[in-house]
Amino acid sequence: MTEKKQLNPVLKLVLDIGPLVLFFAANSRFGIYVATGAFMAAILVALAVSYALTRHLAVMPLVTAVIVLVFGGLTLALHDELFIKLKPTLIYVLFGGTL
Repeated sequence: MTEKKQLNPVLKLVLDIGPLVLFFAANSRFGIYVATGAFMAAILVALAVSYALTRHLAVMPLVTAVIVLVFGGLTLALHDELFIKLKPTLIYVLFGGTL
């Protein structure tokens, strides 16, 4: 059997938390719409790096990325910040319901 490659714990933390830190930093400096675009790009980069290093995607980051992309896209397309603000609530409801 082939063993799954594991990420270095520090790199895993950076890939998990990095996009969110970037979102908050961009939001405080440039506003919600620029921050949303940066968040969407950063989450895709984090998924790509994770996949490149391990050749598999974990379920939780993948579901989070889909929600960020859908609700971030709605935020940017409709110019309504409510959608990106709903993202954490939806993620918690989905994972809480799953548990």
